[in-house]
Amino acid sequence: ITPEQKLERVEIADSGWGAVAMIGDHIYYAQGQFPKDFIGKFSGALAFIYILEATAQLLALIAFGDILDEFVISFCDNTAVESCLHKGDGSDSAVNSLASQYWALSCVCNKQPAFARVSSAANCSDGVSRGDLTMPEKYGWIRLHLPANTWKTIYSMDVSIPSTGLKAALSIQK
Repeated sequence: ITPEQKLERVEIADSGWGAVAMIGDHIYYAQGQFPKDFIGKFSGALAFIYILEATAQLLALIAFGDILDEFVISFCDNTAVESCLHKGDGSDSAVNSLASQYWALSCVCNKQPAFARVSSAANCSDGVSRGDLTMPEKYGWIRLHLPANTWKTIYSMDVSIPSTGLKAALSIQK
């Protein structure tokens, strides 16, 4: 498969991201599509899905950061991403940079995350990530949106310099 074919297949699938947070008696969700140029940037990478899954974890922290308690349990249905975020690094430089952003933002937001594995079938954000809003609409979940500068900040990150995570985290919080 060429990178162009891979990108075409991904565009057809409309790669989305989704996150769900339960805080007290309320359930919040956030979801959206990965911009096509973001997908294009990584479509040829062997770690393509890994990059999208790691980005989704970062986006969840950005979307819910202001309302989450200090101690956060983040469920992930991708073992490699769970391991990378838990350890802070993995085998792909782009994912390592995303992990750097995640941990930097956690510090800026005063969050202490822990990660746990969940199967895709049991992951309540899986449907949301695919644009299926049946559960949020049926149960009255509250939708949150990303800050306007989120994608600009993620694009500006230099994946070869892990410390850009702190700079990016600080600019998202402004």
